[in-house]
Amino acid sequence: MTMIKYCDQCGGETVFSVAEREENYDIRGERIRVVTKVWRCQGCGLELFDDELTGPALKEAYNEYRRRKNIPAPEDIKELRGKFGLSLRSFAKLLGWGYVTLHRYENGALPSEAHAAVLAALKANPSYAFGLLETTKRNFEKDEMDGLLKRIDALTRECNHPSKIRHEEKCEANVFTGFVPFSVEKFRDMVLWFSSMEAPLLKTKLLKLLWYADFLHFKRHGVGISGAVYVHLPLGPVPDNFTFLLGELEWEHKIKIEPVPVGDYLAERIIPVAERGSSLSEDELRTLKDVLKQFQGWGSRRISSYSHEEKAYLSTGQGEEISYEYAVDLSID
Repeated sequence: MTMIKYCDQCGGETVFSVAEREENYDIRGERIRVVTKVWRCQGCGLELFDDELTGPALKEAYNEYRRRKNIPAPEDIKELRGKFGLSLRSFAKLLGWGYVTLHRYENGALPSEAHAAVLAALKANPSYAFGLLETTKRNFEKDEMDGLLKRIDALTRECNHPSKIRHEEKCEANVFTGFVPFSVEKFRDMVLWFSSMEAPLLKTKLLKLLWYADFLHFKRHGVGISGAVYVHLPLGPVPDNFTFLLGELEWEHKIKIEPVPVGDYLAERIIPVAERGSSLSEDELRTLKDVLKQFQGWGSRRISSYSHEEKAYLSTGQGEEISYEYAVDLSID
């Protein structure tokens, strides 16, 4: 491809042809090297840049940055929103972001790494949305919330996420289960014990008590109690797919989950319905008692903030599974 253009160096019109050259782009401190196209004078070699020729290279540089940082492309964000059946405004409400911010991302703006991590976690595991709703549920009317919960539950079951497999006890014990297979009985009895010993017990606090109990037991004995996998969510470490797990207990009439007003929003409290079973050993019960003693009288907000300072939380990103190896640095003994 050639074109006649004026060349300042030759002092007249000459033939220019398209040539390739390597170019470095600096994107948020990251150097990206790509091949771009320029007009090159066939007489002296002078190069002229043209937006139509360099545009694809700039786009490729941004795409490479997205790949390196696991940042979704605009079409990926739109596709993710479509899976939840949400309008742009409703999706922004779920994420807790501004409408304009999400609109910009869907139209090509580069998301921050923090926002990208949330989107990546949501794409990998739809049940991550349950954790988001813990902080953004006040943005929704009841009917809207009910519909969203059903959609999230359906997506979670469709994707057959490993947390569902773990719930069915088909996962080998590993560092993310505390080196014990997941036990429905132990998880159930931990929930029943905590909810019977402290009333009212809000769901947010229960989830933190479960995490501290499993990790403290691992710190003391080298194994967890329930075999639950815990993930990093906005309100702190929580059992993976906790809404599914607690929902199963409610469906089986082991617990009752009851809405309760807290300030200007509705929280949920856990009410034991069934008697606790005998699956927990004396050592495991001792761990539960010590955890409850440590956090007796603490509110959900206080224990959540406290858990944010644990190394296990500080060293992981949104939606990531938390290795039990972090138990050695747990703030309680």
